[in-house]
Amino acid sequence: MSIIPNFSLYACNMETSEVDWDNRVVIVSDEDTENGFLIPKTSAVHSNFLGGFINMGGEDELKIPCQRYEDHILGIVAVYLNHFSGVEREETPQPTELPKPFPHGSIEGHATPFEVALSKQYFDGEKNMKTLLGVLNLANYLQIPSLVDLGALSLAQRFKGKTPEEIKKMFEGESLPVRPE
Repeated sequence: MSIIPNFSLYACNMETSEVDWDNRVVIVSDEDTENGFLIPKTSAVHSNFLGGFINMGGEDELKIPCQRYEDHILGIVAVYLNHFSGVEREETPQPTELPKPFPHGSIEGHATPFEVALSKQYFDGEKNMKTLLGVLNLANYLQIPSLVDLGALSLAQRFKGKTPEEIKKMFEGESLPVRPE
């Protein structure tokens, strides 16, 4: 059994779901949609962008549009942030601050088992390049330093031992999983 929950666990429809706005933020892929992903405010603070909105206070409903990103990319980021919420746990886990420069070798031993599993499930393998780039881009947009570092490390490990021509081929035909404007 995977330690990474399916991101559909955090999906919600704001018309049919009771959202606890005092304790939650919702990220949505389209301003007009009522579908989004729930993120506890306790873990949203790991995003400098979301944390800024929370600290400003004011709005009861904190619905953050991330219009250019596909739902599965939002879902992966929601899984990552929800893991660090401390909800239903005695102790709140914290994202790993990866060493810089990163020592050679595997991410294992430097990151939590959750972060290692997330990286393997969503970032490893040829077919996951688009997902990795999308999550890295959204993590950068939402200013989640620990997820940016994890994605950048996964990308760097893909480049390891490759020539510039081989790296260029890795990106041929790839585009970010974003919606056209």
